Amino acid sequence: MTSINETVKLGDGNKIPLLGFGCLDIGERGEETGYNAVLTALKAGYRLVDTAAAYGNEESVGKALKDGSIKREEMFVVTKLHPGKHGFESVKESLEDSLRKLGLEYVDLFLIHTPVPGRVLESWKSLIELKKEGKTKSIGVSNFNGDHIQAILDAGLEKPAINQFELHPVFRRDEVVKYCRDNGITIMAYCPLARGRFLKSGDCPLIEEIATKLNKSVSKIFLRWALQNQFVIIPKSANAGRIRDNYELFDFEISEEDMTRISTMDMDISVCKASDVMKFPWNHIKDFDKPGEYKMV
Repeated sequence: MTSINETVKLGDGNKIPLLGFGCLDIGERGEETGYNAVLTALKAGYRLVDTAAAYGNEESVGKALKDGSIKREEMFVVTKLHPGKHGFESVKESLEDSLRKLGLEYVDLFLIHTPVPGRVLESWKSLIELKKEGKTKSIGVSNFNGDHIQAILDAGLEKPAINQFELHPVFRRDEVVKYCRDNGITIMAYCPLARGRFLKSGDCPLIEEIATKLNKSVSKIFLRWALQNQFVIIPKSANAGRIRDNYELFDFEISEEDMTRISTMDMDISVCKASDVMKFPWNHIKDFDKPGEYKMV
């Protein structure tokens, strides 16, 4: 891996950049802040942008995409189904609304944001149809465990190209990672920096040791670990310096020995409430038909 434009091939044949820009919370200080953050990311070289209907910033993202003057075919834009819009027709309405806000004719990847509030198979069938209609090039899921995905496969439906979930060195999700790899599903990691909660001195002594040895920051070790595992990552920031710093990951490599040491750290700490749904058994998800009651955090 030597370039920010490094890609990985999805199971459906499309390619996605390994390093992208996440848009969760970037507009919480106002639309202009979110717009400027995305524009800075585009100027820095990012070509993957990840947003969602639930983030409330698709219009700001769309404006930045337009003003960034990057050719559409060079961009990879991801958005997600609003958790309150599960159901065949509601899914279509949700994507149409997202496309309008983004100012796009299609997205490159459309994800079911969470398996709750149920109606997963019905919603997935709608995603398949939207792909056939050219509204999205690839389809996938987010916050799904292996059993949730297996229910889709057992129904004889198209396999998700991607599963996006919280993943970082202190929350490695080994079982879900193995399931996805065994089934040819690309892994996309959100919160790859664990929201910065383990970057201070003393938080992760092993990673600090590796960072010192390589003369890199702890945050860079977090991100490089994910890249070397072939996880697509979407670090987020509204700070221009950090946005640029987060893509400077291609001038060093973590040794195989240290990669193994990181992957055996005795830590299992989530930093995102949205990950909780991955603990739900499929029978709970299948019967959870209460749209609008579950909120993403």
